[in-house]
Amino acid sequence: MAGYRLLLFENRRARRRERVFRDRLNPFDEYDNVDMYKRYRFTRLGCQHIIDLLQDELQPDTLRNHSIPPSLQVFIALRFYARGKVIDSSGDKHNVSIPTTSRVIRRVTLALCRRVNDYVKFPTTPQAVATAQQDFMNIAGFPRILGAVDCTHVELHGCPWGPDEYIFVNRKNRHSINVQLICNAHYKITNVVARWPGSTHDSRILRRSRIGMSFENGDIQQGILLGDSGYTLRPWMMSRILNPANAPEEAYNRYVCMFSKVNNTTIALTEYLFMQ
Repeated sequence: MAGYRLLLFENRRARRRERVFRDRLNPFDEYDNVDMYKRYRFTRLGCQHIIDLLQDELQPDTLRNHSIPPSLQVFIALRFYARGKVIDSSGDKHNVSIPTTSRVIRRVTLALCRRVNDYVKFPTTPQAVATAQQDFMNIAGFPRILGAVDCTHVELHGCPWGPDEYIFVNRKNRHSINVQLICNAHYKITNVVARWPGSTHDSRILRRSRIGMSFENGDIQQGILLGDSGYTLRPWMMSRILNPANAPEEAYNRYVCMFSKVNNTTIALTEYLFMQ
């Protein structure tokens, strides 16, 4: 009887699929600074800074079942941000399954979003306002500028469309969200609004945003924003003149173009680093 039970146990064990733990890649051991930036859009020092920032929050409760360390979780998420793909550009590079990769990306993304206000700050204090205005003044001699504003479309793939699917279709007939960015003279993003569907016009996003309402209500009185001709002219919002009629208006447009290049560069860098 005991022999029969032992045989039955061995048969069940043979039929049970054994778990296989693959060796995982440590990017710090594999890539130099150039390769690191090429794959993750951050240098080794930048990656280490993000890992240190999220270390405590991403630390697993237990080391059982070969749990993924915080450093590898950050690298998996950064790889996804850089390439926008899960199957062939993130999970397989680190020997992590696709479901685990998806969970890791969500976990790291939420952790970063909880810290966004520590880094994305619009100038409100007198010292910060004066610094921002002086930085823009040094570019083209244009006074009182607090930031350059514009929008960019982030294309959506594989989203579960509901009855409001049509509002996400932009002017290029693609599904997207329209993301508003405000940057300073050093290409640093100081404000972001990323909740409007692709069919929404840029000027409406600014008008309904917290920054736009603060300017409109007079809560922010120490400066102005600068944008392209898609924005409505307001006391706190300056944009290009569509048909300049004299030399001063042409000179004004030239200066506005200088600031537009600042924000266009910021948008281009954002798309290149995180939205490809």
